[in-house]
Amino acid sequence: MDGTISIAYEKRSKQSIIDSEEYKKKIIKEYKSKIIPGIKNFHSLIKDLKEKIDLLEVVSRDIDKIFWVYGVMEKVKTMPKHLDHLIFKIFKVINNSKSRNLYRYAYNSGELETNKSIFIVFEKSTRLMVSNCTKLNCKLVLYKGISKYDYENNTPCLIYYLTSLKSYLEIYKNQ
Repeated sequence: MDGTISIAYEKRSKQSIIDSEEYKKKIIKEYKSKIIPGIKNFHSLIKDLKEKIDLLEVVSRDIDKIFWVYGVMEKVKTMPKHLDHLIFKIFKVINNSKSRNLYRYAYNSGELETNKSIFIVFEKSTRLMVSNCTKLNCKLVLYKGISKYDYENNTPCLIYYLTSLKSYLEIYKNQ
């Protein structure tokens, strides 16, 4: 098995603080001028990531069920309705000198129990990338980039991108 899994899902609407107009205006005003639109393609994302940290492709049964349900599937439920079949690639971040800071952050922040692993889940058609480590998750979102369309039209994707930028800056400020 190559670590690829397929699922069918139902779309579900979800209200959050990110949906508030006040929040959107504030985060756009504070962070939008700090970014330049542009998106990396899926294959270059994975290739570049593999140069920075060591990854091992795994299957879904290898990852924490809570992360799968709440970290991955909750994001899947917010995706466009016309997508009814998704194919995931799942990677375990190898705990070594390249990833030491990620693991230290995840353990110290309480996101992961000691000796648990950091995972990254990719879905190619939707460009979903999610990790069970907030620090890495923010990096992934920022590394992927934002489209010119999303940037110019203040879409929910831009709001998520700016929220990730804000979180990333807060994480590094507090270290």
